Amino acid sequence: MPLLYKFRPIDLFALDILIRERLFLAPLGTLNDAHEALMFVEGPEGSIINYQGNPQRLSEIDPNMFEALPSAIRITCLSMTWSSNLLWGHYADGQRGIAIGLKLPPGFSSQRVEVEYNDKIPTLKLPLTNEDIQVALSRKSSDWSVEKEVRLVSFKEGDRFIEDVDIKEVIFGQRVSQDDVDLIMRVLANKSISFWRICNKPGQYLLDRSDVQSRKFD
Repeated sequence: MPLLYKFRPIDLFALDILIRERLFLAPLGTLNDAHEALMFVEGPEGSIINYQGNPQRLSEIDPNMFEALPSAIRITCLSMTWSSNLLWGHYADGQRGIAIGLKLPPGFSSQRVEVEYNDKIPTLKLPLTNEDIQVALSRKSSDWSVEKEVRLVSFKEGDRFIEDVDIKEVIFGQRVSQDDVDLIMRVLANKSISFWRICNKPGQYLLDRSDVQSRKFD
């Protein structure tokens, strides 16, 4: 199974992933796309309701509109690629951050959703099952297609982390300081992890990577 990548600035949240080998599941409402999980829902007599714009109206139509409580839906977002300039710019502090290459644990129990980039908003029926929510979460505008996103979704109340992820590599951005490289490599010195650094392909804007050989910290 190919690696998945989490792009992060070098901060406490990145260190939490690296040291504790876990991924934080964020509440659905905190994601950065204003159209996240946007859906049309069929109401009475064939009416179509925009869910994001009319949640109160939907709850009046069907008090049990969700299989899982909306507050229980949590998500983490990964990418199938490490080589996107836009991902480095948007999520890794303008190449001052890192991309963490990982595999999911063997007992992974959340839902894995690969995003389909389609400008058509899905239309669903009440009551909304967890599978329906996955359909909504699997759709994003074609503007986001560069992300090649994979989403891990939990519907379990109280879930906050995906534990025991298998970290295979850390890729440093071009602007990461040597002090930060040394810090992360020192922290992970006892783990079997490959270290890389982003570089440019000769004569192109496209990204490549080179092996980080040095493990000298003194």
